[in-house]
Amino acid sequence: MKALIAIANQSWRIGGALIEVETNEPKSVLSPQEIKKLSKALETICEATQALGIRVIDRCNEDFHPGLPDQVVTEEPREGISKERVIRTIRPTIMWHQTLVQRGEIDIAVPTKK
Repeated sequence: MKALIAIANQSWRIGGALIEVETNEPKSVLSPQEIKKLSKALETICEATQALGIRVIDRCNEDFHPGLPDQVVTEEPREGISKERVIRTIRPTIMWHQTLVQRGEIDIAVPTKK
């Protein structure tokens, strides 16, 4: 329950930092203090989700392995690489304890054939 309360509090803080109180519209510019507040809120949310057994996996810039649960959305030929590499995460893989609850979606770079 403590983790859920932390997520709710930090979500409220994020809203306060991103939304103009008077207009209820998104702010067009953020101050350094607001950016710091957002960064801390995000860190707290990540810690709280981990405490609940939720792991968010972003494979960007990792080597691609065909056995991964992620769905490849796009393959982009690229010169100068010798093996497939994840170049973009569209949706992260999400695990709850050891159970896959969301299959990630990724774009990969593939070596060009010569």
